[in-house]
Amino acid sequence: MTSANRSKEEHLAEIEDLRFRLEEAEETLRAIGNGAVDAFVVSGPEGDQIFTLSGAEHPYRVLVETMTEGAVTLAADGTILYCNNRLSALLHVPLEQLIGTQLVTFVASADRPVFLARMEGCGKDEINMITGTGSSVPVLISCFAHDLCGSHGMSLIVTDLTQQQRNRELLRAKELAEAASQAKSQRLANVSHELLEITARLKLIPLGKRSPEDNLRLCNDFREEVVALLDRLQMSTSIGAISDFDVHQVPFVKVDIVE
Repeated sequence: MTSANRSKEEHLAEIEDLRFRLEEAEETLRAIGNGAVDAFVVSGPEGDQIFTLSGAEHPYRVLVETMTEGAVTLAADGTILYCNNRLSALLHVPLEQLIGTQLVTFVASADRPVFLARMEGCGKDEINMITGTGSSVPVLISCFAHDLCGSHGMSLIVTDLTQQQRNRELLRAKELAEAASQAKSQRLANVSHELLEITARLKLIPLGKRSPEDNLRLCNDFREEVVALLDRLQMSTSIGAISDFDVHQVPFVKVDIVE
């Protein structure tokens, strides 16, 4: 009877131990499910090993930290709550100095009304930001509102437009140069055409049948037309031999016409 009672007591103790261990396991699982556990320490033949747990937000954090655009989370009053390293590098300001400051202080004075208006809603705008070194950098800001832990705030993506702006300026300069070259070529073509017309008209005049005085007046008239054309040619070309030549000093040489 005594042996049977001890066996029953041992069974009850074992059941109680299993119940305690089950409760402990369930409590651990609840902690893991609630995100209260960051790592496990597992003992083995090679000693204790630590296994960390990553939540679903970890891949997003890695994405934000490695993206090529600046990312910033603002409180309702515009205070920087979080920003990534790319924004810190863009503004040339250490990350720890950015947290807690007003982002608007890094916006160029002329663009602050645009920035503040964008803070009232969602969308995109191109503005200039002032870095910690005092230089200006063109950026595209993309804003969207969110609720963070019950508080209203804004998140922004800040894209550096320096290279895009440089490319636009180069393209614009190229277009202007091409337009100027085409206009110059057209002016030269017009002058050439008019000069050919003068030459053709001169060939049709029977100089031998006119008096020397008439021929002189005619040649002077043609000379004036040619000088006017050369004036226009000087404004249309950068050739030094022509630019340095004063067409108004061309003397008229009288030539006797032999019938």
